[in-house]
Amino acid sequence: MSRKLRFIWIDDDPDRESDATTMQERLGAKVAFKNAKRQDLLSLLSEIRGEAEPDLILMDHRFTNAENQFVGSTAAEYLRESWPDCPIVCITGAGLEEVDSHKSALYEQVGEIQKISNYDSILISTAQSFRKLRSKPPANTGELIKYLNAPKDDYQRLEAVIPDEIKMSYKGTGLLLLISKWVRNALMKRPGFLFDKLWAATFLGIKEESFHKVEHLFEKAKYSGIFTHRGEELWWQSKLRSILSSLVESEKVLLPWEMGRLLSENITSHDHSKCYLPNCSRIPETVAYIDGSAINREPMCLRHTVSHPRFEDALFFEEIRMMDGRE
Repeated sequence: MSRKLRFIWIDDDPDRESDATTMQERLGAKVAFKNAKRQDLLSLLSEIRGEAEPDLILMDHRFTNAENQFVGSTAAEYLRESWPDCPIVCITGAGLEEVDSHKSALYEQVGEIQKISNYDSILISTAQSFRKLRSKPPANTGELIKYLNAPKDDYQRLEAVIPDEIKMSYKGTGLLLLISKWVRNALMKRPGFLFDKLWAATFLGIKEESFHKVEHLFEKAKYSGIFTHRGEELWWQSKLRSILSSLVESEKVLLPWEMGRLLSENITSHDHSKCYLPNCSRIPETVAYIDGSAINREPMCLRHTVSHPRFEDALFFEEIRMMDGRE
């Protein structure tokens, strides 16, 4: 029987200790609260570094009530001198905009204290994935790909896109953090190898809200590798494609979004995906942002989109597109 996950929560607001207790009960993990209010933060962090390495650290971003006022990212750097592969999650009462891109890069995740329970699945997944990687760190790219539970058809392409900094660090420190950032921020976030529900539905020519009608057919395509968590289901594109081909027989050569509509008698014209542009009657072939803000996405026909200027092309990943402003 595996031991309980162990978290350390560092905060200068003693009222958060009750949140830590509630989290411990909710997650079934041990959550040790470290009160930094009116404490010498450097001394407190030194004491913490003398303890056994936890599975995950949570900390505030602004230690304004501590004796010497660090920001959490500085504290994170200090802790990682002893624990270079320990995941650190920033849970802040300040606005997320205060944690700029440089500082947020030092954390595995940045979240709001007001929505702490929304991060339960992410915290458990992150801690469990790091524990698994720490117990047997991948010694080469092949072993890393096995941690992804990737389809064999994707092995060669994955070998080509795994960053060189990971390949050069298999026997070095900080490897697990590099793996985490690439898996979570590239492989799982950028469509290509993996599709989220909107992309998977559009790929099959149906609406996202209708995907549940055929989702059970693609159970073997679901991503089940490291850092997967409830609420962020993903599907391997290659497996979606192969399962689709095995389920739909046709004398004509059909595109995936044409085949997907033939998967079930329960799929009616009401379930068919539609291009975001109201006057377009063609089947949408892609998912694109509606503007340059890169926030809201909709199914669209390629002809109504342009390459998004904020995203560079990436080998074997989908091109990130946005609605053509002239439409």
